[in-house]
Amino acid sequence: MSLHKWESDPLFSAAEVVQDSTDRMESVYRLLLHEQGLVHAEHPDSRLLTSVNYHRRDLATILETTKWQAVFYIQLEDFEKAVSLSAVMNKSQTTEDVIVRHTQFIGAIREQINQVEKSLEDSLVGKSIRNS
Repeated sequence: MSLHKWESDPLFSAAEVVQDSTDRMESVYRLLLHEQGLVHAEHPDSRLLTSVNYHRRDLATILETTKWQAVFYIQLEDFEKAVSLSAVMNKSQTTEDVIVRHTQFIGAIREQINQVEKSLEDSLVGKSIRNS
């Protein structure tokens, strides 16, 4: 898909917001995993522990925000589909392209959210986040 097609899409700015949140979620998650790897059980650095706790809370917040934004985006997409389909009853190729593009975007975002959630469930990071 070309960037020009996305930029001309009426939901482009909403998609950018969702993508930014997803990118931030991934970034905070990777940072937290890195920090967790630096923590030594015998002599933990208090500054590092403070940072880990901060990033745990930040990740929990950004994960929920990203999920909420993705749901909102899906609702916008459903509204756009309804408007497009009522305006163009013959289902032109352009309308089908828009639907496919949005479906692919939503699938990619859902997959990123699911990967982070699954990884959190399988790790000590997730147990710590659920406790905070």
